[in-house]
Amino acid sequence: MARRAWRVGWRVWISLALLSGPAGALEPASTIFFQSERDGNMEIYVIRADGTGLARLTDHLGADISADVSPDGEWIVFSSDRAGTYNLFRMRVDGTEVTQLTNSDGYDFYPSWSPDGTRIVFQRSGDRDAELVVLDIETREETVITDNNVEDRMPDWSPDGEWIVFARGNVGRQHIAMTRPDGSGCAALTGEHFVQGAPQWSPDGTQVAFNRDSGDRNADIYVVTVDGSEEKRLTQSAAIDEFPVWSPQGDAIAFWSLRFGDADIFILELDGGSGTPIHLQRSSGWDGPTAWTAAPDS
Repeated sequence: MARRAWRVGWRVWISLALLSGPAGALEPASTIFFQSERDGNMEIYVIRADGTGLARLTDHLGADISADVSPDGEWIVFSSDRAGTYNLFRMRVDGTEVTQLTNSDGYDFYPSWSPDGTRIVFQRSGDRDAELVVLDIETREETVITDNNVEDRMPDWSPDGEWIVFARGNVGRQHIAMTRPDGSGCAALTGEHFVQGAPQWSPDGTQVAFNRDSGDRNADIYVVTVDGSEEKRLTQSAAIDEFPVWSPQGDAIAFWSLRFGDADIFILELDGGSGTPIHLQRSSGWDGPTAWTAAPDS
């Protein structure tokens, strides 16, 4: 969900049959939700991590992007321009019961569920700067939780529900920040750099993964502890690595990279891995992950 001067985020097509090979330590039955242009239009798909069960969940002339899965695994929220501008929609995980959640003249991107499944935080971009908005799903009431003269983008709700992490600042002066869900207690988590974005909480809530470009057009993946005291660079490539997504167990991070020209998906194992990202699939488009969920009853 601005966060991309319009890079429609995380465009993903993951051929995860490879996970049962080189990435065999990862849970093969976990599920990847992804967006892909492989059929000529940006749509949302799902596939199990062993490469089976591929299914297309949306089929619309509009672009469907930025899918996030509800905590109970029953619903998907996503951004789509099927109604004109980009608004938020909700559907069942099998692609049925599609309903529109927001009706804005702006552009609503990067939705993230609250842990109790009752609210969604997202980025709204318009004539002014991008701001963060919290939506009550039942009442449809919207609360703007940031309102200033800088861009606030790409929010992600913490596993304990106490914090929302996001990217703040304009190009050239950006940092990763945290705020309470009511907009109070805002604090910087990192120092300022040229571009920083796509922050995502680790499943245990102790770290935040994000991408950083210090001005050399060579973005890499980093993690930082939630108190900001320890920061680690995970990738170091001559190409761009962006949009990290944690595995359900927190033992790996998927991201997209331009290492081979086009944006392909890579997975970096964090616990006992080789340290070399696993190249999942060569594509001719702009691909990247959106959500990675645990297997049922795991």
